[in-house]
Amino acid sequence: MSLEIGKVNGIDADLVGDILLEFSTTNVSNPSSMTGAIEFLFNNSTTFLFDATIQYVEEAIVNSMIAAETMRGQQN
Repeated sequence: MSLEIGKVNGIDADLVGDILLEFSTTNVSNPSSMTGAIEFLFNNSTTFLFDATIQYVEEAIVNSMIAAETMRGQQN
């Protein structure tokens, strides 16, 4: 969340020096085969994913501060 909270018109992108881990479980395996193919995005194609994730989390943070109802504990 540091990228989203500290956002000042900058996003993470390929070759900026930050280490980000991206993974997906969408590759379908074929148990009857000994080999398989994996589809992936090249490093220079992932910047849009960083931007979309940052925007999504930033919106969730702002929404929680502005539109969320105050929560109370059991004893309040």
